[in-house]
Amino acid sequence: MLRGLNAPSREWADVLVEHRGRQWWVRVALEGRAEPIGFPGMVIGELFGEGEHRKMAVEGEPDLVDPGI
Repeated sequence: MLRGLNAPSREWADVLVEHRGRQWWVRVALEGRAEPIGFPGMVIGELFGEGEHRKMAVEGEPDLVDPGI
């Protein structure tokens, strides 16, 4: 579930989502993309559905996930 958005630069944005009662920030590249994200909700949903988000947590920022999307 989308809870918020923070876009402090043109390079990236952090999307706040809720998964199993916990909120996570997901970093999404904006500039320099090779191709657009066709269905961003599905891409982020799959990341959490498969449990891959824990492997991509940013060190020192336990609630931030940087999956390279």
